[in-house]
Amino acid sequence: MISENHIAELEHALLARARNLAQEYLGRADTGREQIIRDTNYHLRLREEREMLAAKSLGDRTYRQLTQAGELQLQADMDRLRFALIQGVMLSALEEIKQFTRDEQRYLPVLGQFLARSAQAIEDKPLIVRVNAADHKRLNKRWESWSAEYVPHRQVTLDEETLDCIGGLVVQDEAGRERIDQTFEGRLERLEMAVQQVAVQRLFATLPEAGGLLNG
Repeated sequence: MISENHIAELEHALLARARNLAQEYLGRADTGREQIIRDTNYHLRLREEREMLAAKSLGDRTYRQLTQAGELQLQADMDRLRFALIQGVMLSALEEIKQFTRDEQRYLPVLGQFLARSAQAIEDKPLIVRVNAADHKRLNKRWESWSAEYVPHRQVTLDEETLDCIGGLVVQDEAGRERIDQTFEGRLERLEMAVQQVAVQRLFATLPEAGGLLNG
């Protein structure tokens, strides 16, 4: 039986993958940032020249207004870039999980650990377990022996109704009063804030503020 540490190792692997993907995206972020700077400064110069020719006395005020507008536009562009890159990290993490669930030798023991942990959290009463269609097909014929390996001496029933999820399981008591979501989507949602923090730190830690970008 795989030790309980494999559950924590899987979550750490997701965060490590997010860090690696963020590093890959950093190069793209730098390229996008440089193009934004070039375009912004080019348009600022053109607009400044037109304003100075039309009314030189208004040049200083116009320049300040244009600079502020450019900074706001640049910040909006960076926010869009931030969102796109974080979404890319999260989608890549989901793809990694999909690949993991296809490897039965690695995946099913982790699924068993999810079941064992959920059973410990629910007091000694019959349990109903729901999985997705693919896992239901894998486990249906060997359910009794497989579930007994991870939750011996407990009545555990595999629900005929399946989940729409990548993998993992949901465990509840027969009355439905206690329910534990151990699907990968549920676990990743709980990890999402940590993953986003890692992505933002890696992607934007080296980027200066908008004002610094415009001024060189």
